[in-house]
Amino acid sequence: MSEIRVQDYSDYRLYLSEYFRPKKLKNPNFTWGSWARRLGLKNNTSLLKIVNGQREAGPAIQKSLSSYFSFNNYEKDYFEKLVRISKLKRKDPEASLALYNRITQRAGKSVRREIDLETFQKVSEWVFYFLRQAKKIGMDCSQPETVMEKMRFPLPKGQIKNAIRVLKESGLESTTMGLGTQNDIASMAIQRYHKSVLDLAKLALDEVPVEQREYQASVLSVKKSDIPKLKLFLRDLMDEVDEKFESKNPSESNEIYQIQIQAFPLSK
Repeated sequence: MSEIRVQDYSDYRLYLSEYFRPKKLKNPNFTWGSWARRLGLKNNTSLLKIVNGQREAGPAIQKSLSSYFSFNNYEKDYFEKLVRISKLKRKDPEASLALYNRITQRAGKSVRREIDLETFQKVSEWVFYFLRQAKKIGMDCSQPETVMEKMRFPLPKGQIKNAIRVLKESGLESTTMGLGTQNDIASMAIQRYHKSVLDLAKLALDEVPVEQREYQASVLSVKKSDIPKLKLFLRDLMDEVDEKFESKNPSESNEIYQIQIQAFPLSK
């Protein structure tokens, strides 16, 4: 029934929201209330509280949603585990992360640790992710002077020293998995990070030889109802790039690359 796949999501609420939006655009009569009735609920209160994060989906609603989406056994199990992960996040974050890693590995995804916005606020500059990758491939990142020698785009010594300290204190120094935030959240910290890497992209146009960089751009006319699918496609593409080109043996890596994709409307 759904054109989006539950196994592409790390948050079951986002899955429900991104299913609802294009349905509503296509059919204005499709409302939270009409959907709730199709799920066998008396009103939309429970469904809205679930989507808005005010409560978790209980067993009965999980069963109704699985039936509504015609989930197969794997999809049903994945959805139920996403609900369990959400329940565990506040009570036992480590157990929540461990469960998420298990189901994403089964789905063949790159394993990422999802960090909250408060934590991301501390590491919202590109230098933190350079340091993590540098450490991963065996560079000595204990002293700012050593790091500065390896940076194509230099930063002040004090900023690098502070980044080394913050990365260690935040517990994000480990390079066993990638880092990420929840998708589709408005945040000044996330915006600051993307602005910083866009600035790097502008510098690289002038300073990096053409054979070492790749820039592509395209302007498309698209249907608004296809935007959620476009976003999912681009997220899948980034996962595919990670899977194909992130070295499985870090000792063989000898370069750190920044890769990013932007998609935004030019019309209004």
